Amino acid sequence: MKREESQNVEYKESWHDKYLEWVCGYANAKGGTLYIGVKDGTKVPVGVKNPNKLMEDIPNSIRNTMGIVADVSLLKKQGRNVIRIKVHASSFPVSYQGRFHYRTGAVKMLINGLVHRDYLETGSEVHVDIFDDRIEITSPGGMPGDRKVQEYANIRRIPSRRRNKCLADMFERLDLMERKGSGFKKLYEDYEKLSVNLGKRMPVLESESDYFRVTLPNLLYGFTDEQLVAAVDGSPYGVPKRGAKDAAPHHDTPPVTPPVDEKKKRLIQALKDTPLGTSELLKALHIRDRNYLREGYIRPTLRAGFIEQTRPDVKHSKLQKYRLTEKGRAALTSAR
Repeated sequence: MKREESQNVEYKESWHDKYLEWVCGYANAKGGTLYIGVKDGTKVPVGVKNPNKLMEDIPNSIRNTMGIVADVSLLKKQGRNVIRIKVHASSFPVSYQGRFHYRTGAVKMLINGLVHRDYLETGSEVHVDIFDDRIEITSPGGMPGDRKVQEYANIRRIPSRRRNKCLADMFERLDLMERKGSGFKKLYEDYEKLSVNLGKRMPVLESESDYFRVTLPNLLYGFTDEQLVAAVDGSPYGVPKRGAKDAAPHHDTPPVTPPVDEKKKRLIQALKDTPLGTSELLKALHIRDRNYLREGYIRPTLRAGFIEQTRPDVKHSKLQKYRLTEKGRAALTSAR
């Protein structure tokens, strides 16, 4: 196995359903790859038992619990059966068993703390403090030079100065650090473009002469599942949970335009001429799994307001069909 473990790549000896949380976390972040049948930490293939069964169970579990599709492949590595699960970044928040998971960049920030800390301060170490609403990484030694990080007008343009050049070079060669001078800029850009950052929260950097601290906010803290889904769908998401200290009030966050992703487009196209029921949609979209159709296509498109039920008062009627709304027809027209 050539790929090193990182924020986006993990190796596990055997499959456990708890790894569905990792799949959810990858989908809510930038995507990622999970290898099953590889010894953790060594990259040595050990193989999986019942590979054919797993090749059926894993994709079904992902579809049925999260309504997303992952690329699941069976590979041969050194004569062993290894399963590769490639998860793509989702355009909408993905939940597993009612909870939203997210893979953060805290690992690389921790490496930065180890590389750039002041090793002349003996008896000190890098501290990682985890709270419900944030992670704080504090390393010994302030910014190189006399200025504090909070004194810079534009943190993204802070000139790069490496206190420990040999360590920085080593970790960069291991692909565990970004290229020179890109860390702060990339950190802020990643937070800004995440669709799940409903509260518009950003990292906080501070330094004194004897320490440097990075605070990474938990983007999902203080929001209910309904608020997260409704906000991404473009509808008002109300107010945060009581007791949530850092969740932004409703008026601070502008409405979010619902993304017309590929699944919504396919469903809208299928309904352009006439209302269709579940069985008809399965055939039109070439989908076999009813639950996947419901969770991956119908529900997100209903929430976005592009379609509606023909029998809204009898939701589970066998005669239930779906048709385009005015909003859906407008989306259909703009997609042509």
